[in-house]
Amino acid sequence: MTDKKTFASAFASALAKYRGNSQNSSVADSTSSSQTPTDRANTPIAPSVSGLIKSFDSAPEMKGLLNSYFGIGDFVAGLPGMTPGEIGQMADQLDQLNFLLDNLPAIEQNLRSYIDGVVKYHEFVARCVKEGVAGINKVDKTTLDIFVAHQGHLGVANCKHKRFKPQTRRF
Repeated sequence: MTDKKTFASAFASALAKYRGNSQNSSVADSTSSSQTPTDRANTPIAPSVSGLIKSFDSAPEMKGLLNSYFGIGDFVAGLPGMTPGEIGQMADQLDQLNFLLDNLPAIEQNLRSYIDGVVKYHEFVARCVKEGVAGINKVDKTTLDIFVAHQGHLGVANCKHKRFKPQTRRF
């Protein structure tokens, strides 16, 4: 199937078909003939089935687990008693999820690019800091060399008659 239908659009089509069938039914029951389309939209889809659903009777904690993991336990348990509008809300949530799923590859690529960019930036900063420290050491060394040379010059200049010997410190 090349044309991808969303759950919401499929549900809307089925609801329109359901409404059309109920209006054209040869055996119209009292509820469908007296109800407006708005009333039918607010009527549970299968109220007679609601009490017959035994899925969670032997494992009631499963509804809670489905709620905690997927948020659908109450939906699945209450589906027959829901109105088309309530099911439509779930269809909207499903469309949102489908949108997310359809866009996950692009989102993932963008996040990877972002992370890669942040890593490259930190590597750049590390290289700059490393070069900066090496430069600081060179500047300090040249500054010290100039200071020592200057001190030596001052010592020689002040001691014209004596032979200048730099003192060595003992620690």
